Amino acid sequence: MIHPFAWQLVKLHPRSYGGLLLFTLLGTVATLGQAYAFACIIDRLVVQGGDISFDYILGLMLMIFLRMVCTHGEQWLRDHIASAVHEDLRNRVLHHMLSQGVRQSESAGSITHILTDGLDHVDAYMSQYIPQALYAVLIPLILSIAIINSISWIGWILLLTYPLIPFFMILIGKEADKLNKQQWERMQFLGGHFLDVLQGLTTLKVFGRAKEQIHVIGRLSGEFRDATLKVLRIAFLSALVLELIGTISTAMIAVYLGVSLVYGEVEFLPAFFILLLASDFYAPLRQLGSAFHTGLSGKVSLTAVEEYVTSGVEVIHTGQKTLKDPIQTIEFRDVAYEYEEDHVGLATFTGVLERGRSYMLVGESGAGKTTISNVLMQLLTPSKGQVTVDGYDLQTLDSQWYHEQIAYLSQTPYIMSGTLRENLQFGLPATDETLWQVLEQVQLADFVATLPKGLDTLIGEGGYGLSGGQRQRLALGRTLLRPAQILILDEVTAHLDVETEHLIMQVLHQYGQDKIVLYVGHRVQTMKYVDILFVMQEGRLVEAGSYRDLIVQNGYFTSLVNTYSNPVMRKVVEETLKSESPNPALGADYSSGDTSYDIVQQVEIEALHNTHASNVKEHNTMGNTQQNIRRGLWSLWKLLSGHKALLVGSVVFAMATVLMNIGLLTTSTWLITKASEHPLLVVLSLAIVGVRFFGISRAICRYGERYVSHSMAFQGLYELRIAFFKRLEPLVPRIFQSMKMGDLLGRIMADIETLQFFYLRTLVPSLSFLVVTVLGCIIGYQLHPIVAMVIALYSILVGVVLPMIITYVLRQVPPMRLHTRGRMKEELIESIHGVVDIIMSHQEKRFVQSMKASFRDFDGWQSLWNRGIRWNQTILLGLAQSALLVGIIVGLWVIDGITYGPLWVAVIAIGLQSYFETLQPMTEASLHGYESALAMERLEQLDDRSGQEKTSLESMNHQSSIDVDKTVSPMIRMQALSFAYDVLPIYEELELSIQKGEKVAIVGPSGSGKSTLFALLQGWYAYSGTIFIDGVDTRALSEEELQSYMAYATQDIYIFHATIGDNIRLAKPSATDEDIWQALEAVQLADWVRTLPKGLRTMVGQGGMGLSGGQRQRLGMARLYLRDAEILLLDEPLEGLDQVTRHLVQDQLSTLFQGKTVLYITHHIEQLHEMDRIVFLEDGRIVESGTYERLLALQGRFYEYHRLSMERI
Repeated sequence: MIHPFAWQLVKLHPRSYGGLLLFTLLGTVATLGQAYAFACIIDRLVVQGGDISFDYILGLMLMIFLRMVCTHGEQWLRDHIASAVHEDLRNRVLHHMLSQGVRQSESAGSITHILTDGLDHVDAYMSQYIPQALYAVLIPLILSIAIINSISWIGWILLLTYPLIPFFMILIGKEADKLNKQQWERMQFLGGHFLDVLQGLTTLKVFGRAKEQIHVIGRLSGEFRDATLKVLRIAFLSALVLELIGTISTAMIAVYLGVSLVYGEVEFLPAFFILLLASDFYAPLRQLGSAFHTGLSGKVSLTAVEEYVTSGVEVIHTGQKTLKDPIQTIEFRDVAYEYEEDHVGLATFTGVLERGRSYMLVGESGAGKTTISNVLMQLLTPSKGQVTVDGYDLQTLDSQWYHEQIAYLSQTPYIMSGTLRENLQFGLPATDETLWQVLEQVQLADFVATLPKGLDTLIGEGGYGLSGGQRQRLALGRTLLRPAQILILDEVTAHLDVETEHLIMQVLHQYGQDKIVLYVGHRVQTMKYVDILFVMQEGRLVEAGSYRDLIVQNGYFTSLVNTYSNPVMRKVVEETLKSESPNPALGADYSSGDTSYDIVQQVEIEALHNTHASNVKEHNTMGNTQQNIRRGLWSLWKLLSGHKALLVGSVVFAMATVLMNIGLLTTSTWLITKASEHPLLVVLSLAIVGVRFFGISRAICRYGERYVSHSMAFQGLYELRIAFFKRLEPLVPRIFQSMKMGDLLGRIMADIETLQFFYLRTLVPSLSFLVVTVLGCIIGYQLHPIVAMVIALYSILVGVVLPMIITYVLRQVPPMRLHTRGRMKEELIESIHGVVDIIMSHQEKRFVQSMKASFRDFDGWQSLWNRGIRWNQTILLGLAQSALLVGIIVGLWVIDGITYGPLWVAVIAIGLQSYFETLQPMTEASLHGYESALAMERLEQLDDRSGQEKTSLESMNHQSSIDVDKTVSPMIRMQALSFAYDVLPIYEELELSIQKGEKVAIVGPSGSGKSTLFALLQGWYAYSGTIFIDGVDTRALSEEELQSYMAYATQDIYIFHATIGDNIRLAKPSATDEDIWQALEAVQLADWVRTLPKGLRTMVGQGGMGLSGGQRQRLGMARLYLRDAEILLLDEPLEGLDQVTRHLVQDQLSTLFQGKTVLYITHHIEQLHEMDRIVFLEDGRIVESGTYERLLALQGRFYEYHRLSMERI
């Protein structure tokens, strides 16, 4: 029944498990001693009619103290085992994630789920289920020896019933294992899906599909709820079987002993001693049944962890060789690589890279360029062939040393949330002077200088707050800081305007003079800077040589270059070449005047910093804000408005369970003590029936309480997830400035999961406690007012005072647990996305240390939580067992006025002790209630944000009151448009009109506010002035109506973890496969998809994992062809595409543009002559506007802007 992988982990901690065994033995001995001492006291009072012996009282107190020590030691060792196992497995998962590099076998959401929730289940399995299985064998064995020596017939009952328990557990476990595995997969999928939706929420909004996700999330949450309840139903069934066996056996023992006492077959002392042990005999088995679900979840989680750490599409094996001399040559000899059996990434490549020269891999998307660079970086091992470095096999070189020789800039560089300084340094020590020099080189110094905090300015996750070009330049600056011998640059000039690109290439030309430099890209102007071009086609090297030589050859490469046909440009080039030097690209001292920077991004960053500061302030005061607690608890209560029947049912079952347990134990005690007087059997008949009734009813009520309360909790969680997403959706994409994906994922998963404890461990136990306490006081008062007073005193002390003290002492722990757990997920998700940059920047050690520090922060607060729970359990055990002594004293106090007085001493003592079943959960109820209120408050913060956004929009709407000329109605009209973050303006009184059917290109320097214009058209931000679409103020349109006008291809196209067909069908759910194939044909992807075994049903990874940059871009573009919209918004749609594909896609776009109004943002000017009008935007102002020929004739700002790219043709 124990997972094989668990045994391996057990062997790693022999001392801890040995200590558990020792404490268990001592605790069991203490239990025997306590039962015997109490039995002797009652025997002396009831049978012998004597006084209480002080020796027995002292012995009872010593045994209780020993049990407290043993229980505390056991719990401490359990926590220690959980912590040690957690740390061990966490390190294994982290190191395995790094070892997989570019071939991650799981999505970011799945890995995050494994490292957080999955390992939590493993902790519970290793520290609770396995020890409980040990107790279930050991404790009954020791107790049975003591019982059999007293009365042999009881031993036979135990021997017959005990084997039934593991038998039933095995039968139930087989079916439960299967269901629990399905539930784990759903949980893992749910976490991955939430992260996928959060990251792609902007894309969903663009296509009007965001609100639809409310129903999707509702459906998935409902499926998860139903699957979980299926598993729990079986787990509770297992517990029911164990409860029935235990309680019925206890009842049988009580009846047998009672009858035997009547006929004088046994003596009172051994009979009462055995009755006291009967409940302890079955207690470990009942607890094992309660831990059954923990065992199932732990086994599935262990399997998932084991499969992940032993998985690996590929393990990179490297040697330990280092080279003392500088690297001179790298040679590829017939290198090939296959990703899967049917997916060839590289057919064959042979080439030599020499120091001091620059090279570039060019070719169509998917031709194997990135695969070659990954092989060169030791991220992939060639399927065949060999790579040598100065004659040594690449795979024999020490990976850490080799990676230190490489400076790498990826196609999608990793920008972490943090300061600009941290992102530039990326673990590399550097002075401020050096950092500013690098910023000057990458044309970011002026921009950073304008920021209030300069290098210490915070930027958001994934570089949020920076334009695409600024992110690229920041990553390039980080690359330039590295003292490397090999420089690898993948699409280094992506998202850069031609002016910035020219200056950057000059810097790179100088930086790479004494290095081996390898570019990967598509831009022709970049090709002119390199010495040798490697031209790839379908995974093979087809041509190699300099740009000029390859043009002369007039081969495949020439056909790529000629796709840039632009008759107007050719004419301009010819005229320019007559009057200017033949190579102005390298020789011109070009200056564009004032270096443009993005005011939009500047204030976004400032807003981000201010929001972060307010978040920190909010976090520091959270723990002391009682209003937040009350608000959170009230919100949780309101969610149950439609499920009060479930709440009432849960409380009734919980209350009945406690009362049935009290009834079982007190009736059994009365039966035994009364039987010692040898009455007629008819006198005991009612008690015999009562024992059986209470025994069976207790088990049934416990099952009902568990099932109904969990149904209520999961229904509440289901509605919480939907409510959370409803609040989140209107805030996107603005919210990503101040909240990270990990934080949002933590709120929608971890915080909401935390809230289940409010219903299960706070609300139901608290209400049950109140009802049982009132009933207990009423029943106790019937015996004697003193009994009622003792019950009330215990209720106040254990049910109110102790929880308040523990909660006050641990008051800082719940908010810090939530905070550190959220931060842990944030850093983890960011790191998974940037794993290649981490490896190539040889920052694995720093990354692991950073993650461990984050884990340690959470573990530290978790340890404090565990310590508080541990001491609470120890104190509760002492109070519960000492209730026997209190019960004896109270019983002796009140027996004078009660018939059969001595009999009631045992009944009162046992009844008072059993009453503790309703008191024990109260401390945890208080702690979980506090934590749940904080979690709910974190979710409620979105309401605050939503309210602020709504107020801002209403304010802007009120400001705008502009009369519209109804006789003139262009398709898009921006009138007196002003937009600012805080008080810094971006647009001031911007005027722009676009006629229906007009095709307008928007160009300008990187970061001039172009993309922000599209965001305002989408209605994502509040603004003053007016935007009309087809004569209607966009504020008067609903979000769905506004989206129906437009189809938007964003700069950062997001691909979901779904099939290729579903990713494209996102734009039109009713689209047929034929429609999708037509869209794929238009973006030149149809032939590639046909080569895939599953075609349109092929799954792609989260964020487009497994696709090249060009394939991702085109897959997103295909959505436009399904979207029947009057307005097309395209933000750098062809970035990252090779020359041939770009030309073919551009031709198809020309067809798509027919009859539509088009706004087209681009840094490429090859096709601008086909547009009706060009708007040149700079610093948020329209500098020039007109046709392509007219702007060139003006020889103004646009002419200067595109001048550097004349040599492309």
